[in-house]
Amino acid sequence: MNIAGRCEPQFSGVKAALKTNLESGADIGASVSVTYQDETVVDLYGGHLDEARSQAWQHDTILNVYFTTKTMSFLCMLILADRGE
Repeated sequence: MNIAGRCEPQFSGVKAALKTNLESGADIGASVSVTYQDETVVDLYGGHLDEARSQAWQHDTILNVYFTTKTMSFLCMLILADRGE
């Protein structure tokens, strides 16, 4: 499985996890981006756009953000709970 993009060496485990995930068939295609201390340290993508695997996943592939919005909602609730609000 070809994984494209860039990844700082100390975050190579993220690249390995993405590759394993795609090779296992858990996802057809995926991307991951990690920002650490205001610097993008991981910006990777790989796999395909379709089940027929006829179109490669691109750097600018558009996808739904359902799971990310849930996480952000819960983080906001946890911050409010921590503040006693």
